[in-house]
Amino acid sequence: MDMFIACLFSDKFCCLPLAHVLNRKIIVLHGGLFSRDGVTLSDIKSIPRFCQPPKRGILCYGCLLDLLWSDPQDSPRRSRSTRGESIIFFGEDVTESFLRDNNLD
Repeated sequence: MDMFIACLFSDKFCCLPLAHVLNRKIIVLHGGLFSRDGVTLSDIKSIPRFCQPPKRGILCYGCLLDLLWSDPQDSPRRSRSTRGESIIFFGEDVTESFLRDNNLD
């Protein structure tokens, strides 16, 4: 029964939104930003939902992993996270660049 409940929660978790833009200016993300520059709101919108993210794979799945697991850090740029090999930390400069590139506040 416990495994059944865990699977139900896991299935429903996949239905949650990954991101939402408020008033065309503010973005609310499930997790963090991306391991590469140049990710757009269109890229985020094209990420397949309703699936479990793979550990590795094509770019859109890489963006999915970043959205779910990346974390902010006090230092600039990006660095590897201590939480896993595919997880990154990102600095304020990465946030500012993403917001500027996507016309967000």
